Amino acid sequence: MSRDQEVSKEYEKLFAEFSNKLECVIQRIIIGLVTLLVIMQILLHLPGIAPLLSPVFDMEGIPLRPALGSEIKGNEE
Repeated sequence: MSRDQEVSKEYEKLFAEFSNKLECVIQRIIIGLVTLLVIMQILLHLPGIAPLLSPVFDMEGIPLRPALGSEIKGNEE
């Protein structure tokens, strides 16, 4: 085997090791983010905790403007 082939094989080996390690890190990040998403969604269903996590929760059901209803209907005046 020539020197170039040896260097190429060594590079491929190092790259494969690096890729495997990076793949594990990315998998852990994705699992962590999905877990965090599920936990946050569960917490948002608890009435006592939801207003603390989301300031928009308190505004739910309050119209932005009283005149918004006429704009939605298409200004049928």
